[in-house]
Amino acid sequence: MNQQAKQIYKRLGVLGGTFNPIHHGHLIAAREAMAGLELDRLLIMPNARSPLRMEEELAPAEARLEMVRLAVEGAPGLEACDVETSRKGTSYLVDSLQTLRERYPMSELSFLMGVDSLSTFERWREVDRIVDLARVCVMPRPGADAKKALSALEARCPKLIGRLKLLEEGPRIDISATDIRDRVKSGRSIRYLVPDAVREYIGENVIY
Repeated sequence: MNQQAKQIYKRLGVLGGTFNPIHHGHLIAAREAMAGLELDRLLIMPNARSPLRMEEELAPAEARLEMVRLAVEGAPGLEACDVETSRKGTSYLVDSLQTLRERYPMSELSFLMGVDSLSTFERWREVDRIVDLARVCVMPRPGADAKKALSALEARCPKLIGRLKLLEEGPRIDISATDIRDRVKSGRSIRYLVPDAVREYIGENVIY
């Protein structure tokens, strides 16, 4: 058993995503979710490769995990999680949640995802098992009608009615990872969009 597994957290959150790269919008949303759900710990878990987003251009999983580590270094309550990036091939959330359930058997587990994930959530592997393993919480984002998206999901998949929790909208921080990547490619500054340590890592390692 590793050192992390010896920790006991009553309320443990998991924030999933590509984090390509992680930016201040992610971190602010993470803090808002921690406060709103009264979490003791929030694991930020970059995925290796989503089976529903195979066409997406991703930085290597190891690089995205390292950027998360740099972003949360010294941040109370936030922790980088390598459960998905340590596996090879396609990521399946149900497998990751099962691993975390075994690692933290005494914790109440909440999985946090962005509202954009609602458009495909019913197609995720073993979605019934996902909502059994963890409380699934949806994080709004600027420009998206989260209530409408959740209602549409429940209409497509009635078995999910009442199984997902919609979080209250926090500060409107409209930062785009796509814009950050485009800025890097064109030589423009990404200062203030990402933590300085992440910005330096991207530059030193020629990410994007």
